[in-house]
Amino acid sequence: MTTTRAAGRRTTMATRSSRALGALVTIVGAATLLSTARAADRADTSVACVSSWGESRYRNMGYDHIVHLRNGCQKTVLCRVTTNVNPDTVEGTLAPGEERELLTFRGSPAREFVPKVDCRLLM
Repeated sequence: MTTTRAAGRRTTMATRSSRALGALVTIVGAATLLSTARAADRADTSVACVSSWGESRYRNMGYDHIVHLRNGCQKTVLCRVTTNVNPDTVEGTLAPGEERELLTFRGSPAREFVPKVDCRLLM
C-alpha cells in the first residue's frame, strides 16, 4: 500500500512538473512573439529615431488616411510612406524635432489602413 502511494505521489508530481514546464514554454513563446511583433513595428521606419502612426479622419462621405511622422533624430530625414490601401509613395522631409502629417488617401471607403514608412538620414 505504501508503494502505491509513493508511486501515486511521483505521478502527481510529474504531472504538475510537466504542466509547469508547459506553462513556462507558453509564456516564453508568447513573450518572443510579442517582442517580434514590436520589432516588426519598429522595422517600419528604417531609422529608429523617427516615429510614425496612422490616423483615419471621416470627412465628406469618406476617410482621409493620414500618417503622422515625428523626427527625433539630430539630422534631417527623408521619409517615404505607402499604405496597404494606396501603394503610391508619398514623400516628406523632416527637420530635426519636426512633426508632420502626410495625407496618403482622401475619401477612402476603408476606415482602417496599415502605413509602411521608410526613412533615411540626409547627409
